[in-house]
Amino acid sequence: MASRQMLGGNCVVLNPHRSLDGAEVWDIVEKEKVNSLSIVGDAMAIPLLDALRANAADRWDLTSMFSIGSGGAVF
Repeated sequence: MASRQMLGGNCVVLNPHRSLDGAEVWDIVEKEKVNSLSIVGDAMAIPLLDALRANAADRWDLTSMFSIGSGGAVF
């Protein structure tokens, strides 16, 4: 997915952290004005949803987001 985005002239933002922390991901999405988020299944979706539920509705400005894609395999 990342290579397709780069070849299309889009900016690809990677999570520099060594683990998936939902709040850190939403911080990156807000800071970088991410449009599309690619995840793989519940293992990634659950921490993201938990972070949204645990924080105030206005903690992050996620208005730049228009797509979240989830696949069962990264190949």
